[in-house]
Amino acid sequence: VLTMSGAGLKTAGTPGVTAATLTVNGGASFTVGAFTLDVNGTTTIGGTLSLTSNTGAKTLDGAVTVNSGGVLTLAASSPTFGAAVNISGTMSCTVNTGTKTYSGPVTVLNGGIVNLQACTATFTNTVTVNSGGALRFITAATGTKTFNGTVTIDSGGSLLPSQATTVAFNADVTSNGTWNETAAVVMGFAGNLTNNSSSWTAGNGVHTFSGASKTISGTTAVVIPNTTITGTRTNVNTLTV
Repeated sequence: VLTMSGAGLKTAGTPGVTAATLTVNGGASFTVGAFTLDVNGTTTIGGTLSLTSNTGAKTLDGAVTVNSGGVLTLAASSPTFGAAVNISGTMSCTVNTGTKTYSGPVTVLNGGIVNLQACTATFTNTVTVNSGGALRFITAATGTKTFNGTVTIDSGGSLLPSQATTVAFNADVTSNGTWNETAAVVMGFAGNLTNNSSSWTAGNGVHTFSGASKTISGTTAVVIPNTTITGTRTNVNTLTV
């Protein structure tokens, strides 16, 4: 069991850190550089946890909770998250070195923010943005964001791309909240798209719809300036291109 408390920066040294659980309390900062981090159980972040080097495996096997006010920063590193990740604070992917891999479900809770910046990230399970949460593509466009599980934006939740990055949705996408692209994001939709958004704005980047026997549906018109359809789509909504 490893617990970080109190003000001041704590830094992992060689040969690294192996722990049953990891807790970074509010006011504490823990930076893991060119060393290994292996947490077998839960990780709870109320302060700041920063992973800053691609040297040394960073593996968090148990559930990760970023509490309100907590910050998880993924810089030049290739962390693997083996279980659920629940975010009420802020999780930011800031440097496009290494791939960030999420094997469990990711939930952005009320007040939570996920910033996918200069970042290559793969989400193999579901991603859900609850009311009051935000999933943002900001600051830098480099790196592909790949979602292999379903993505759901709940009513009151937001998806906010403001950089011309590349996003691959390989499963179904449902938006019941705010979808607001303010940059030419390149997006691929391989599953069904259900658009019940309270607000929908697509950017000028190419939006490609692939896959066989897929649908575009929902209560809100889908307006996309630049669209390519390579598969077969049944449009039961209003699609304007």
